Amino acid sequence: MPSRPPPFPVTTAGPGPPRNSQPVEATPLLAPVPPAPRRPKGSPTLERLTDLAAESTLARKMAAGQFVVTMELVPPRTPELAGLRTRIEKYFLGHCDALNITDCASALLRMSSLGASLACLEMGAEPVMQITCRDRNRIAIQSELITAYAFGVRNILCLTGDHVIFGDHPMAKPVFDLDSTNLIAMVSQMRSAAKFASGEEIKATPKSAPIALNWLIGGAANPMGNDPRHLAMHMNKKMRAGADFLQTQPVYDLAGFDRWMKAMIDLGLHEKIKILPGVLPPKSAKGLGFMKDNVPGMRVPDELIRRLEGAQDPAEEGKKLTLEIIEALLNYPIAGLHVYPVYWEALMPELGAAIRDLAAKAGRALPEPETATPPEPAALCPN
Repeated sequence: MPSRPPPFPVTTAGPGPPRNSQPVEATPLLAPVPPAPRRPKGSPTLERLTDLAAESTLARKMAAGQFVVTMELVPPRTPELAGLRTRIEKYFLGHCDALNITDCASALLRMSSLGASLACLEMGAEPVMQITCRDRNRIAIQSELITAYAFGVRNILCLTGDHVIFGDHPMAKPVFDLDSTNLIAMVSQMRSAAKFASGEEIKATPKSAPIALNWLIGGAANPMGNDPRHLAMHMNKKMRAGADFLQTQPVYDLAGFDRWMKAMIDLGLHEKIKILPGVLPPKSAKGLGFMKDNVPGMRVPDELIRRLEGAQDPAEEGKKLTLEIIEALLNYPIAGLHVYPVYWEALMPELGAAIRDLAAKAGRALPEPETATPPEPAALCPN
């Protein structure tokens, strides 16, 4: 019996140039973007977000035009949940609208994003489960996705993934069956068409109705590059593939961000996809210098490094710098902020409150963060 060609293109994206930043951007696609149902020309993302409001608290807030704050949570390297639960409760719960759960960021082995996402749900926090293409082919990715959906995860961030040579298992074999844009298209097809990448419908029996996986889909963006219009066109591909929101790498170069946002606005993308610029509060000049020299795609102006070098209290100066960057970002048509609490989780309650104050002064609607409703069964992680 002849085999049927799958409707989802069988392309091998390859890892492209190695990257060690998080979130990581895919290299420009050489293969065509897989077909995905396009939004009608000129229609806003609002319709999709409104449809998802009953499933995702984050989608409901975005649909209502509320300014959202997401924060990144790195899972532990051990199977112990007590420490993870303590971190969630002490530093994040009630201080943001959703927690981004990293998927072995920088190719460093940790608890899975799925497992940590279930712990978040159990604690009443809403997770954004990151999933990368580095370690899984499309079969394994879809298996993890339907498992996540079954246990209540409703927000997915699609990433290509950091190359293994930068991690703690450089001898591992990378997969990269897809890249981030192809991954977005595959996840979107599971949502809009209730079909797997093979073309098979998602249903329990041949006679049962297909099950659409109604989740909020996000992608990563790097605003820094030599050609902002090219970067914006790549984000347009992600939007057309099915992404509802974008989270960017940390922003320090406001002039570069301004050029990128102008290119996004020129394409009307600020009205078609929710944009959440990244913010990473620096604790020292050394940390800023490390990002400038070692994180591809990161631009850190030298004057910011000198500013922290000359500060009597570099950490306090880093807070002031972060608030100045946030005030500047609030002048743009953004839907919220994504905070990277790298080695500074203790700052998150204070920073979350400061963001709400600044957003309120800027006329942005920012309600108090609320906890997610834990899925059934309530106790997902007994240990």
